[in-house]
Amino acid sequence: ESFLANPIAADFSSTFVYAGHGWVINSKKINPYAGIDVKDKIIVVTGATPRGVTSADLGKQGVDWFGYTDYAKKHGAKAILMLPSAQVIANWEGIRRNQSEKGTLGVERFLDAQGAAMPLILSSREMAAALFQGEKPGGVEFSLANLADFQDKGFELSATKKATVKISTSVEKLSTQNVVGVLEGKDSVLKNEYVAIGAHYDHVGTGKPSNSEGMFAPGKGKDENDAIWNGADDDGSGTVAVLAMAEVFASNPRPKRSILFVWHAGEEKGLWGARYFTETPSASINIKQIVAQLNLDMIGRARAAGDTNPANKELAATDEIYVIGSKMMSTELGELSERVNRGYLNLKFNYRYDAPDDPNQFFFRSDHFHYAQRGIPIIFYTDGEHEDYHRPSDSPDRIDYDQMLRVTRTIFMTATELADIKTRPRVDKKLPFETSEN
Repeated sequence: ESFLANPIAADFSSTFVYAGHGWVINSKKINPYAGIDVKDKIIVVTGATPRGVTSADLGKQGVDWFGYTDYAKKHGAKAILMLPSAQVIANWEGIRRNQSEKGTLGVERFLDAQGAAMPLILSSREMAAALFQGEKPGGVEFSLANLADFQDKGFELSATKKATVKISTSVEKLSTQNVVGVLEGKDSVLKNEYVAIGAHYDHVGTGKPSNSEGMFAPGKGKDENDAIWNGADDDGSGTVAVLAMAEVFASNPRPKRSILFVWHAGEEKGLWGARYFTETPSASINIKQIVAQLNLDMIGRARAAGDTNPANKELAATDEIYVIGSKMMSTELGELSERVNRGYLNLKFNYRYDAPDDPNQFFFRSDHFHYAQRGIPIIFYTDGEHEDYHRPSDSPDRIDYDQMLRVTRTIFMTATELADIKTRPRVDKKLPFETSEN
C-alpha cells in the first residue's frame, strides 16, 4: 500500500497543493499558504516545526496562529497528506501491517472537540516520490531530499496530478481508564495543592513475533518467537515505582501538600490518558493547583560496564538517569531537583535530551507534556532507549532493580521536598513550541 489514512469516511477527487510545515504564525509573519487557494484541495505538509518559534509567539489558536488541520478546515480543504519522516520510511512495512491488522484508534472526546473531522493521509516514500516527480517550483527540482529548503513557502502541484479518495469505516467502541489516587496533605491550606507523580501503565500489547519481517528487529534467543511485548521497562518500571512511592507516602507522616498519583492509560497511542486527565474538569482536583508533575517513563535499565552493543549506546549508565524538562519552565524546580539529588544519592543527572530542539523530541513524547502545556512545571525521568525498546524482549528479567530503586528513591525525595516547601516553584519560562497537532 502506498498510503495510510485515519478512520474518517471520505469520497472525493482533488488536486494537490504543497504547504511546507503547514503552520501559520501571524506574529512571525509565517504563512506558507500565501498566494495559494486550498479550497477543495489536498494539502501536502511535512508537519515539521517552524524555525525560531516558541509558545510566546503563538497567542490564540485559530486567531493568531493555525496548525495545518485548523487551516485546512477553515479554508475548505478536502484532506491533509502528511509526508513521511525518515523514521516512518524506515518502519513503513511494520506500521502498515500494524494498522491493517489492528485498525486505528481514536478518542471519542478528542474527535468531538475537533469539530468536523478532516481526513489525514500518511504518504509512503514511493507515493511522495511520484507526487513530486517533475515539480520544479522556482526552477528548483523538488523532492523528499530537499524538503528543508521548502518549509516556509508553498506552491500548487501540477493540475494533472489528481487523486480519487474513497475511505469507508466501521467503528467499534472500547473503553479504558486512568487510575488516580490522592493522599491528602496535613497542612490546612497547602493540602489544596498537589505534587503529581505519574507513569503510564499501557504498552504496545501483542503482535508479530520479533523474528517476523516488519517494524521490529529480531529479538534474542527465546524471544524471537514471542508475540507478547512485555513492556517491563516501558513502562512497568515507572508504574510499579509510583505504586511503591504511594505505599511509602501512605505509611509515613503526611507531607504538607497532597500527593496526586496518576497511572495514565493510552500513552503509547498518543498520550491519551494524560491529555484526557488534564483537559477534563474534575470536581475534586483543580488542575491549576498542581505545583509540579514528576513523570517516570522507563527507569529500570542501565548500561552495564563493557556493553558495546550499538543499540545500548544511549542507554543511561549505572547511577545515571536522563532528566528532561526540570529547568525548561521553572528555574526554581530545576534548582530544587539538583539540590535534593546532591544531598541524597547524587546520581548523575544527564541533560543530553533536555532541549526542545533535540532531534529525539523526548520532551514532547511522554505524559508530562500535557501537564506542561497547562503551565505545570515538570520533570521527566528516563533511562533512554535500548536494545529491547518496544520489543518482546523488554521483560522483567532484564530490569536492573538496584538502579531502579536508586532512581525511585531520588524521585521520592524530590516529591517530598516539593510537598513541604513554603511556596510552589515559580514558572518563569515559556514552553517550547509543540511539533505536532495532537
